[in-house]
Amino acid sequence: MKYTLSIMFILLLPVVAVSQWIVISLESAVKSSDIIVIGTLRDVSEETRDNIDYGTGEITVAEVLRGKIAPDQKLTLVWQNESNVDCPRVEHRSHQKIQAIWLLTQKPDGKVAADNPGRFVSAGQKQAVLKLLRERE
Repeated sequence: MKYTLSIMFILLLPVVAVSQWIVISLESAVKSSDIIVIGTLRDVSEETRDNIDYGTGEITVAEVLRGKIAPDQKLTLVWQNESNVDCPRVEHRSHQKIQAIWLLTQKPDGKVAADNPGRFVSAGQKQAVLKLLRERE
């Protein structure tokens, strides 16, 4: 019995591991971001087409920490997930109306993405982000 439970645990472990986000570190997010802003997400909308859930929203920029954009500029944030996958998913609806730091990657069409939970951090982490930016330059 003990042997059977051990085997079942080992077989199920990859399933559990696959369904969890590997959240990137703040340092990694800073290094790999094209644009870093303090801003507020608004006007989130989501739709499903061909078994893909698409999301979009607008980040109003309050302050630019990295990138060639201006305060008060609006950035179109986009994300997508397979419809039949519950976890991990990129979800930004809960980030609406919260001023925070967005560590973004630029897409070829000019839109931006935050494809990992580590790319949305509290505005209280501004000094840590600035320190990492100084160290990188």
